[in-house]
Amino acid sequence: MPLPLSMVPDVLVIGAGHFGSAAALHLARSGLSVVVVDARLSAAGDSASGLGAITLQSRGYDPSLPLALTAVAYYAEFLSELDFDVEYRECGGLALIDSEADLEPRLAAVNLQRERYGIRLEFLDAAATREAEPSIGPEVFGSTFCAQEAHLNPLLLQRGLERACARAGVTTLAGERVVSITRTPAPLPDSAGASPETITFEITTHSGTRISTPVIVNCAGPGLAEVARLAGIDLDIRQGHTHMLATNAAPPTIRHLLSGCLQTVSGNILINSRLLFDPRDAEPGWRSIRSMLRKTLHRMPGLAGLELIRAWSGRRPYPADGQPVIGEVPGVRGFYIATAHAGTTLSPLSGKILAELITSGNTPVSIAPFSPQRLMATPKETAM
Repeated sequence: MPLPLSMVPDVLVIGAGHFGSAAALHLARSGLSVVVVDARLSAAGDSASGLGAITLQSRGYDPSLPLALTAVAYYAEFLSELDFDVEYRECGGLALIDSEADLEPRLAAVNLQRERYGIRLEFLDAAATREAEPSIGPEVFGSTFCAQEAHLNPLLLQRGLERACARAGVTTLAGERVVSITRTPAPLPDSAGASPETITFEITTHSGTRISTPVIVNCAGPGLAEVARLAGIDLDIRQGHTHMLATNAAPPTIRHLLSGCLQTVSGNILINSRLLFDPRDAEPGWRSIRSMLRKTLHRMPGLAGLELIRAWSGRRPYPADGQPVIGEVPGVRGFYIATAHAGTTLSPLSGKILAELITSGNTPVSIAPFSPQRLMATPKETAM
């Protein structure tokens, strides 16, 4: 039997999904040695199970809007460097308005997003909505259009990230579940005689692989809180699920990213649910499927002739306040976290932010509102 591996990288990234792979790629390109571990096999995680929507307007008054705007603007540069076709389409997005009662709050949000943040938004009445998107039926009251929204294939994004990480020298250990994390302080005297403390993390996986590193980046998605607890960090992050449906391939039918619905390059219509927290909703049942289809067909009756060919579920991390989490854990030097619900929009920029934060202490945009501290049960170092 081969002996367990023993590794000493500059950075260990836990989680090989979109967030983890983007972080690993940017860190490796910064000249650091990087190891990624993931409990699942390649492309089998939750990042590849979503809609692939890159959104702005659905965030309403969300404090993460400036971050999302920067993330959307960064996508072109990121994909150019990725050099892999992820079926990215900057088609614009329509947020559908189902009734007159929904109009006033939606317009208030639009005005704020447009005036305060510079998002390119416009209101379309029912006729203009159907002109922009002929698949929309007569029951829809109107919509708001955002030209900056887009969508991609999340599985292809995952494959592209994995290929780029391999080219950049990242070592990925798939199917390795982290079972323990310990912290060992090591004094490093400086020229002034003081002894600033650095931390060495000792990580063990279920197979016995041992990894020593001064920096951990926890991007374990739905398992992030569990991994953090191994290091004595208690974070208020819940796990939810979204359900996804796919139809057979159809001729070009949907032009834009719609509310919870899009058409892929291959012609399949994808539909997703809202975020669900009831454990009974871990997998899509007929009640959920019927509800999703009923809502979709009410808005787009022309889809009625298509066949449903697949239904599945994806786990989603959900911080208690709904906001992204990016940054170093206060009191635990060298332990970083990055996650967000609906993270396709934010993951490439998050990787860039983490790499700059770890290598220089600076970030290209402010991440103060997204510190892990706000989610910590005890915002100080826990004794080991």
